[in-house]
Amino acid sequence: MPLHWIKLANIYEIDPEKLADEYGQTIEKIWYLFTLRDRKCQNEKISLSTIDGYWQVVGEDETVKENGEIVGFRKTFQFYKGHPESSTLTSWIMHEFRAIDPLPLKYSHVEGQTKLEKDWVLCKICNTEIDSESGE
Repeated sequence: MPLHWIKLANIYEIDPEKLADEYGQTIEKIWYLFTLRDRKCQNEKISLSTIDGYWQVVGEDETVKENGEIVGFRKTFQFYKGHPESSTLTSWIMHEFRAIDPLPLKYSHVEGQTKLEKDWVLCKICNTEIDSESGE
């Protein structure tokens, strides 16, 4: 897949509807985005707040294997509208994929900031309501 098909975004702070609007409709109704992993994600119990809601971790990390060997992990999130005290579950789901041994990066440049970083993750965001409406 050409690299320009996967965009860079700070997805932990942007509502999924806005991400979908900003990056346009896709044939599969799935958006793939690279982002720097939020340090809060390392604690399984913490949710990630956006402007209008939050991403909440669902279940345990799942292993990703290649040729029977663990190469990474997948963490699943569900998006809730509102604040934890009074929120509504939406049909937005995100899978965060991270490698066990990421490629070494010296510097990253996201949203005008250069950081010494190496915790890039690939996120797959989809709206299950859209999928069910299209019969997929």
